[in-house]
Amino acid sequence: MRSSMCCKMTRHTGSWPRRGHVLAAVTSVAKPVQGCKSRKLGALRYCATVSPAFASRRFPAGVPADAAARAPSLVFDHKDRLQEDWIRRVLRRDVLLLAHRLPSTQAFVSAAAAGVGWGMNPQALACEHLAAGRLVELLPDWPLDAPLYWQVANLQILVLDTLTQSVLRVSATTLLR
Repeated sequence: MRSSMCCKMTRHTGSWPRRGHVLAAVTSVAKPVQGCKSRKLGALRYCATVSPAFASRRFPAGVPADAAARAPSLVFDHKDRLQEDWIRRVLRRDVLLLAHRLPSTQAFVSAAAAGVGWGMNPQALACEHLAAGRLVELLPDWPLDAPLYWQVANLQILVLDTLTQSVLRVSATTLLR
């Protein structure tokens, strides 16, 4: 569950089985796509992370809308809306965010630690950086939990059944219930 595809592209993987690109996908889409069954896996916890220096320079008084609009955020790609979703949840309004694109979860965490910007990082990937003080959470009591589902083709194929059991087993130990 730690792959970059899982961590940042889940909103758009739901269409892959429908288009025939894959026979199974981890996605944030709950409703089964045609020809598939869907199983809830749990939720992936994200936290808004930033380097301590960036936080003190750009967010000295918390996360007001004007500071959020001026501070560069990090996005995985043009489909990544986690930062916008988090800001909307925290501030109860939309804020247009500046953004750097970084299509690699490891680069995303490293860029946040280097002070390039702030971003929503999977807690599992950021925890070592948080413990070491290379990253801090902008608002520690405001995680964003993204529900994840396993969409798998309705086919009787042993390898798909085996894969499904593996995904369910791993998700039971790594995702929030």
